[in-house]
Amino acid sequence: MSHVSRILYDNEFINAGCPIEDFDPNTSFDTTVGTYLTNYVMTLTCIYVAMQYFRKENGRKGHMFYFLILMAVSFGIAGVNHQFSRRKDDIRKVWLERIAFFFVAAANVVLLDFGMKIIESIVTLTWIQTIRLVLSIALSAITIGFTLVTTNTVVIGVMALLVYTIMIAVYSWLLCKVDRGTGRLLNGLKIAGLITMICGSLIQLMFMESCDSETAYKSCFSTCPFPYPTVFNSNGLFHVVFNVGVLVFAVSEGQMAEESQYQPVPEAMV
Repeated sequence: MSHVSRILYDNEFINAGCPIEDFDPNTSFDTTVGTYLTNYVMTLTCIYVAMQYFRKENGRKGHMFYFLILMAVSFGIAGVNHQFSRRKDDIRKVWLERIAFFFVAAANVVLLDFGMKIIESIVTLTWIQTIRLVLSIALSAITIGFTLVTTNTVVIGVMALLVYTIMIAVYSWLLCKVDRGTGRLLNGLKIAGLITMICGSLIQLMFMESCDSETAYKSCFSTCPFPYPTVFNSNGLFHVVFNVGVLVFAVSEGQMAEESQYQPVPEAMV
């Protein structure tokens, strides 16, 4: 048996002499090098940028610091899972996946609260604080509930897309109503970063069935559009695109003043 976890082959590969014995029927989970290495790159990126926030704010750990650390933990655990687990029904795989999902969901709760705090700091409306509290409690409860009962990637993905869309709306509002000059540019970059994160998530959702599912493995990825899915598949591409988005978003946010420096605007501008 070859050390390659799984080799893509169809009639063309077989006719070319591809060794059919390299097919591993005991693997039904994404163990590709491209997947877990990009997980680790994402982890290191988030930790590095989080430390920049920590240093810049003299040790004060704000929303973006916690968002990045939670994302780093999530992707790190996911990397370990993809590197060492082999089957989808393995109990270790299930629990590692559940823990990773919990941390990424918690990161999204923190990010949403950050968006609401930005609005609260610049809009003098008393009901904003109430909405922020209700949303934070509701999303926290949903996060705990879903990660305890399911490891469905689609559920976590939809939740993330919802949060990123709300954040895009927040920064779009700032772009139109508040900032001038450099502030407009940075808010535009933050929107671009969030859109890139959404694109990465959509790549994963679009190609999950053909490149990273039980059916895909059993058919040797015959419908997967990636040329070498045993080395780099949709999961790896998702990590790369998402990592670029997080980097653009986080660095741009770091160039802006902390939420206390977002300037209030008159209610008439709301």
